[in-house]
Amino acid sequence: MIRNKYFWWGLLLASAALLAIPNAQSKPKKKAKPVAAEASPAPEASPALEPKAIEILKAASSRLAAARTLKFTAIEFYESSSRQGHPLSLTTKSEVTLQRPDKLRVIMSADGPASEFYYDGKKMMAYAPAENLVAVADAPPTIDAALEAAHRSAAIYFPFTD
Repeated sequence: MIRNKYFWWGLLLASAALLAIPNAQSKPKKKAKPVAAEASPAPEASPALEPKAIEILKAASSRLAAARTLKFTAIEFYESSSRQGHPLSLTTKSEVTLQRPDKLRVIMSADGPASEFYYDGKKMMAYAPAENLVAVADAPPTIDAALEAAHRSAAIYFPFTD
């Protein structure tokens, strides 16, 4: 008798679960809202920039823009997927030397393959030391245009060009 009672309760619970599963998996029907009732969300207010901060940035930018020569090291941290799909954290170090109006040298090393990029106002050259491979192309007359051309034609990108 007890065994029979548990059997019926189990059967009842299993039936209830089976009936509940299709209802839980079906998508709820959306109610149609009148167009007038839909209001676009209010635009978020941008944080106000302090005038002193803008002054400091403009002064630093104008000083860098006026410099005839620049030399700096840029370190980039980025993630890339491994062959197994796991993320790898990589670092690239770029040693940059710039002489206005038409000279640029970028030597890249670190976790990825080493490479070098040279520009002299007439030609641009990319060099891969591990492969002992050089690519040379005619270049536009300005450094900015040469960097854009290198990116467009050979997917050469430097994170400091922004």
